[in-house]
Amino acid sequence: MKHVITVFLTLAAALAAPALGGEGPGEDETLPRPVKGQKPEYYAALAGVHAAFGFFAMAETLQLKAIEVEKERAKKERLSFDLFSRIYCRAKWWDKAAKEILRTIELVDKDNVHQKRKYHLDRARVLKEAKNTDEHIKELHTVVALSETEAEKTRALRILLTALKAAGKLQAKIDEYEARVRKSPRDKVTLRILAEIYCGGGLLDLPGKAIRKYEQIRQSDPDDLHASERLARLYASTEQKQKSVAMFERLMTLHPKRFKMYFDAATAVLRRLGEKGEALAWCEKIWRRYPKQALVPVRIGDLYRSRGRRPKAAEHYRKAIDLTDQYMDKLPLYFRLIDCQTAARQYPEAERSCREALKLRIRSSDLRQRLKDLLNQILELQGKPREE
Repeated sequence: MKHVITVFLTLAAALAAPALGGEGPGEDETLPRPVKGQKPEYYAALAGVHAAFGFFAMAETLQLKAIEVEKERAKKERLSFDLFSRIYCRAKWWDKAAKEILRTIELVDKDNVHQKRKYHLDRARVLKEAKNTDEHIKELHTVVALSETEAEKTRALRILLTALKAAGKLQAKIDEYEARVRKSPRDKVTLRILAEIYCGGGLLDLPGKAIRKYEQIRQSDPDDLHASERLARLYASTEQKQKSVAMFERLMTLHPKRFKMYFDAATAVLRRLGEKGEALAWCEKIWRRYPKQALVPVRIGDLYRSRGRRPKAAEHYRKAIDLTDQYMDKLPLYFRLIDCQTAARQYPEAERSCREALKLRIRSSDLRQRLKDLLNQILELQGKPREE
């Protein structure tokens, strides 16, 4: 408590004292000096006060004192990082910041790779601000090397490759990677990196080269999921619809849990690039292959409905409802079915569909009322009395 009171008194004195300019309160003799022999928390707190007012030179002195006095390694690491981030970075003393974060990294437990990676990324950002391109790129290489997951490595590589592009050094890296895969044609990691360079992360716009790299991956591993997904989309972007759709069909088999995503993507490709009716014909082919996938008759129904063929649409919505278990999934299908049956003047069938839908456990009073209103409209169209 004594240390906290002292810090607040110092803050009050700082507020009362006139600001004379310069780098810090070392140039203002009216500001109090810290008492000697204090705990590291005292010096750190006082450094924070000075930094808050932009007195970075004195804040640096105090924070360095806190680091010197602190004996515990983990706390010393935090104090060092605070000097880096709260003082050097705020003061835009980039060279000092880049040097200090190295001490922070050395204080990290050797097994804490995740924290080391984070600090190296912080150092890379500072080196970029300092316009130290070579060191900046070197640090980004370190970040890639320390990445523990595929997602981390992908993000780190994109940052590195973007930096290389900005520095005019990307082509040299491409040449290095190309030489590596010529020597080891089954090097999936390098092939994937090259494909990302050619068409990914905003680096280059060379989808043809990216396609060749992903196909090279599939030569050694035809079931590589990432390569297959990327190829399906690259073929679509280059208007190679048949290859794109074939790849999406392959993906439906490789990863059934993503069936909906792949099926809808392929349908979209055919609707955008295919001839009239091609998407419908393909969906019906898939329906014969996957007769238990409720999504397929839904999309077939949507396609018939968009062409004004309401009876055929209703037929497929009915099939989809029969394959669907969850009532929340059934309900929107019932609305589409009732709409098509009504438009096709299939009033008895529409009435039956309304009554079926009303038996669902519908929690929303608005949706239940909407169904009742539809039922009454259909009853009126048949000359039957309305129901309350």
